[in-house]
Parts: sequence; C-alpha cells; structure tokens
Amino acid sequence: MNKRKMAEIQQAIHELMLSNKLNKSISNSRKLDEIKESEKFFIYCEVINTKPQLSYVFNADEVISLGRLTGANQICIQDMNVSRMQCKFFMWERRLYVQNISERVPIYIKRKRNEYELWQKDMMEILQGDVVHIGQMKLKLLLIQGTEQIVN
Repeated sequence: MNKRKMAEIQQAIHELMLSNKLNKSISNSRKLDEIKESEKFFIYCEVINTKPQLSYVFNADEVISLGRLTGANQICIQDMNVSRMQCKFFMWERRLYVQNISERVPIYIKRKRNEYELWQKDMMEILQGDVVHIGQMKLKLLLIQGTEQIVN
C-alpha cells in the first residue's frame, strides 16, 4: 500500500475516532481520556475497479452488514445478484471474518491462486490480499489497529 493511500486511511480513521469520542462524551458512557487510539481496531473496505474509487472505514467493534436492502445494511449494493441481507464482516479475537447469511447466493474469496466459495452460515477469516467477490462487486478488506498498524 502506498504512502498516499495509507495517509487517506489514517485521516478517515482519525475522523471516525473524533466522531466516536464526541458521541460517547454526549452520551456520557465513557470519559474521553479512556479511549486510546492505539488500541482501537478499524475495518478498511475498498471497492475494486470503481471510478471514482470507493473506500470506507468502519469501527471494528460493530458488525458490518452488506446487502441490497437500503437502510438495513451499512454497505448497500444495488445488484440483483446480491441478497437483501448477503453477509456480515466482523472482528473476532483480533481477526477479520466474513460470514455469508444468504440462503441462495454464495460469496467467493480469492486468496492468491485459490478461490473459496461460502454458502449460508459459512464463515472465513479474511487475510491481507484476499479479494471478496459479492455479486459483481470485488472488495479488499483490512483490519487496522490504531492509525498505522495493519493487523491481517
């Protein structure tokens, strides 16, 4: 990953951290000084082969859902080859996973020279360099700790 892309990711994480701090201070659930940026985990999601290039940063404490149904998913895909509730991405034991929750539509994970097919309830760890195929969309996901360290 080049320096410019990493700087963009760091900026997005910083903005998400500030937003999270503000929300937590408003709800008074935790003090601002208890939140340490270096301990937080984030999920970086990049949509491959789009113009303009799309990328997202999510708080890894939350489950990220993907599907066709607007309003019910954090990532919404308008593709008839994708289920209304297709899959979810989540962190478990400091590792990033994808789980297919669709009954009819598989997800494909391309890892180096191998391709894996996930059906309903199948779950797989996502490693750095993996490409997740969902319908016509291809995603690269990274688990990042703090603002610098790539975990997977």
